[in-house]
Amino acid sequence: MMLQQVVIKKKGRGGWPKGRKRKPELLNLPPKAPLTGYNLYTNEQRSFFKDSSLKFYEITKIVGNRWSSLTLEEKKPYLDRAEEEKRQYKEAVKQYRQSEAYRAYLNKKRRKRLQNNVLSESDMDATDDFDEEDNEELYCRTCDQWFHSLHNKREHLQAKKHLTSLAGDIYRELSDIESSTGQAETSTVSMDESSLEGLSFTANTANIESDCSNSTNVSIYEAMSKVTSLVQKRETEIRALTLQQQEAIQEQTALYRQFNQLNERESVLQKELAQKRDKERELESIVFQLWQVPSLFVMAKFDTPDQTSTDFSEGFS
Repeated sequence: MMLQQVVIKKKGRGGWPKGRKRKPELLNLPPKAPLTGYNLYTNEQRSFFKDSSLKFYEITKIVGNRWSSLTLEEKKPYLDRAEEEKRQYKEAVKQYRQSEAYRAYLNKKRRKRLQNNVLSESDMDATDDFDEEDNEELYCRTCDQWFHSLHNKREHLQAKKHLTSLAGDIYRELSDIESSTGQAETSTVSMDESSLEGLSFTANTANIESDCSNSTNVSIYEAMSKVTSLVQKRETEIRALTLQQQEAIQEQTALYRQFNQLNERESVLQKELAQKRDKERELESIVFQLWQVPSLFVMAKFDTPDQTSTDFSEGFS
C-alpha cells in the first residue's frame, strides 16, 4: 500500500487581529518638535543598553549622571545638533503653514469649533500662531525647551521645574536692578573722601552681598509662592467666569423658550379674535333682520284699509 502524504499548510500570522480597529492614517501632520542636546545624548547612550537587564528608569538615571558629568566642550556637539534641528524645524513649519492642506485642515477645525460652540483653542494646531522669527507658542524661553503641542506647553508651565526656573529669573532680574542702582550710587561718591570711608563702604557692600547670598533660597521660595498664588487666583477667576457664562447661557435659553411660548400664545389669540369677529358680524346681521320684522307688520297694517275701500266702491257700482 502506498501512503498518501498530506501536507498541512500552517496559517501565517499576518493580517490585522480581530477586535481591533485600524486607526486611520493622519495625513499632512505638522513637523515634529526638535530634540534638545540632552535628548540626543540619551538616545545615543540608550542604544548601548539594548542587551542590558536594567530597567528603564535605572538606565535613565545612569545616562543623566553621565550627562551632568560631561564638560561644556563634550556637550557642545549635541548642543550644536540641537540648534541645527531647531533651525530645520522652523523652516519646516514655515513650509507647512504655506501648504494648502494645512489651510484646509485649519478651516475644517474652525468649522467644527463654530458648530460645537467651542471657545478654547486646545483643539487647534500647534503651529497656528507661529511667528516667522520665533515660535512663541511652542518655545519656553525660561527653560530653553521646545514642545510639540500647546497642551504639552500648558502642562509644562504649571510644573515645578518651570516655576523654579521662573523664580530664578525673577531673582536675577531683581539682583541686576539692585546692582545697577548700587553702581549708580557709588559713581556719585566724590573722590575726595578718605580711604577709611572707602574701606567701610566696601565692607558694607561685602556684608550686603553675603546677606543676599544667604537670602537667595528664601527669595526663590517667595517668588515661587507668589507665582503659584497668581496661577491659583487666575484659575479661580476662570472657573468663576465659566460658571457665569453657563448661568447666562441657561438664562438665555429660558428666555428664548418663553419667547417662543408667547409667540405661540399670540398666534392662538389672534385666531380666536378672528373667529369672534366673524361671529360678531353674524350676530349683527341677525339683529338687523330682527329689527326689520316690526316694520313689515306696520306696512301690512297700512295696506289693508285701501283694499276694503276698493271693495266697497266696487259693490256700489
